[in-house]
Amino acid sequence: MKTNEYVTLTDLIDWVESQPRFNPKTDLKRMKEALFMQHIDLSNTFMIHVAGTNGKGSVTQYLTQMFVEQGLHVGTFSSPYIIRFNERLQIDGKPLTDDILLDLLSEIKTFNHQFEQHYGERLSFFELLTLAAFIVFMRTSLDVVIMEVGIGGLLDATNAYDHYDLSLITNIGFDHMKQLGNTLASIAFNKLGILREKGHLITTVDQSLHPYFKAYTEKLNVDAMLLDPISDIVSDIPLVFTYHHVTYESGLTGSFQVKNAILALEAAKASPFNLTLKHIKDGLKHTYLPGRFQHIRPHVIVDGAHNTHAIEALIKALQLTYPQQRFHFIFSVLGDKDINQMLAKLSTVSNRIDLVSFPDPRFISLSNYQSDRFKYIDGDVISYIDKVTKEIAVDEIIVITGSLHFAGFVLKNYK
Repeated sequence: MKTNEYVTLTDLIDWVESQPRFNPKTDLKRMKEALFMQHIDLSNTFMIHVAGTNGKGSVTQYLTQMFVEQGLHVGTFSSPYIIRFNERLQIDGKPLTDDILLDLLSEIKTFNHQFEQHYGERLSFFELLTLAAFIVFMRTSLDVVIMEVGIGGLLDATNAYDHYDLSLITNIGFDHMKQLGNTLASIAFNKLGILREKGHLITTVDQSLHPYFKAYTEKLNVDAMLLDPISDIVSDIPLVFTYHHVTYESGLTGSFQVKNAILALEAAKASPFNLTLKHIKDGLKHTYLPGRFQHIRPHVIVDGAHNTHAIEALIKALQLTYPQQRFHFIFSVLGDKDINQMLAKLSTVSNRIDLVSFPDPRFISLSNYQSDRFKYIDGDVISYIDKVTKEIAVDEIIVITGSLHFAGFVLKNYK
């Protein structure tokens, strides 16, 4: 791991990850002050803001790859990372190098101390990462920057910047209810909080929410494209679909990716860069994102479905792709999720669900959820996965799911 005279990159990553995840807030004044102190100005860069319950990462990577195919210079901020921390900050689709990240996090750590002396408070984990993204993107000659919302939208740190040219909302579902509220309307209100007066929105939210979105966007005089994309899936693996009589191939699999791909391609068309159909097609085809319906062995899938909405999409994709197969779920999840609902959904399509643990500060033991339906496996999860994949039946699909963090752990450690 890279070092400078005083500290290693590992030390700095440990430091930033040890900061409070969320500071209590009712506004974005703290984050706006941090942006002001750093003189953040990206007014000459086309700025895209991506919100939604699920699919943000996929849309962000689709768009990134399309712009790269066109020869544009792109900054991408996304979360969480799957394999390496560097994945959160990308230039032209590639994670920041260790050298650049080392210097950036060192600067951010020093600034956080200065900010506390000035403002009386320190920045949270996600605020620090967001600030780091704005700093490195401002200092790099970029044509376009894509910022993925962390949680919600209205009070998300990415929303402290006021000059986005295009806003995207993937979908609305139940997740992070503690922060966003426990109704779809309250969650939608948070997502729509990324909009500015006379802004531009493209969204693939469910049609049932279109009246709410229309009323909200009309009040702000927002130019809104509410998509209800009609498409046909031609092939599951690879994922091939038709949209407006054009055939596209996605580098990501799972039927739920079709809407994400369509949102990204419509966003690309709405940008000022005149992307050709070839660059859009090549971008979709060449997109890679680990932990999204990823086949790591024959009949073994890793998918980071981390809430009820994502679990429903995963189940639909499994049933469409493997209609004759039995599903064996290996499930682990962080403690802030609706575990009962996620397990209830999985149990509608499988009678073999194994609950396992993995090392993460937010993991809470799943032993209390074991029952006749849910078997709890205590011990080394990688050894257990290795064991069951060697014993897989010909009509069985093993699905490792429940959390993007769990998906990342498995992909990093299961060889």
